[in-house]
Amino acid sequence: MNIIFVGLKTLLRNFTYPQLALFCLLFCSPVSMYAATQVTATTGETTNSSATGSVSASEASAFGNHQSSASLGLLKASSSVVLSGFGSDGGVVTRATFEDDILCNVSGVPQFAAGTMTIAAEINGGPHYDQFATSGAVAQGMNVGYQFFMTRNGGTVYAIDGSILYGSSSDPKESNINTVPAPGHISIDIPIQFGTPSTIFAFLDARSGGNNNFFPPDDGSISGTTTVSFEWKGVTSIRDTVGNEYLELAECNSASGVDWFKSTQSRTVPLDWWTDLFYALILMGLASVVIYKNKSANT
Repeated sequence: MNIIFVGLKTLLRNFTYPQLALFCLLFCSPVSMYAATQVTATTGETTNSSATGSVSASEASAFGNHQSSASLGLLKASSSVVLSGFGSDGGVVTRATFEDDILCNVSGVPQFAAGTMTIAAEINGGPHYDQFATSGAVAQGMNVGYQFFMTRNGGTVYAIDGSILYGSSSDPKESNINTVPAPGHISIDIPIQFGTPSTIFAFLDARSGGNNNFFPPDDGSISGTTTVSFEWKGVTSIRDTVGNEYLELAECNSASGVDWFKSTQSRTVPLDWWTDLFYALILMGLASVVIYKNKSANT
């Protein structure tokens, strides 16, 4: 470590402030040139977030258990309730999100040129409910469902949701709304501009809730569970507006250091910020040693 500190001392003595700024821009990790990356997990009143790695949140209530977890490219959410007796009601929404900046360049394609990045992904799981009741008893309501959407620079590029509504005997017993269960394998087209960072944000939630109005002497219970997950499976295409394919030629960097070309399960964990700083300091130290030796040789 001594060589780094000696090098820094020499660097500060021989470089002007504009030169130092240019040096840091050239040699520091690409992370410094993007917006912050973030993952969050929310369950009930609990929210946990991190700039790197993974987070989770869980909560046990009087009527159920709820969990969520998030890492870059992988989101999971689960919410369940069990309602029994007269006049019981409750519900919880769990959420998981991730956000990252991705920048793609292709040699020969001008900066700001429009294009499309296509990714493969999996959205699995969905809502489910069960009812138990004595003869003649009916439950008054249960709502279980999920929602997923992805945005690029704030504009939605993909959205899907699905739910099951269970009503009383005077209403349809069961109504499936939109996509139940979740669709499984999907493809998402994300608009990009070559040479310009795109902020990708993904949101997943699972909800369960309702009310249980079994009237005495009848008795019963109703339960609802939604368990759903999203997994990024990799980039399958990068092309311009006329369909020229650049998947094999494109170079893409991200704020997190994640290789988004790969699926969530096959890629390595990004380096922490302090590791990036350590390598940047080594480069600065080596550069300053070169400067010191050149000055010594000229005296």
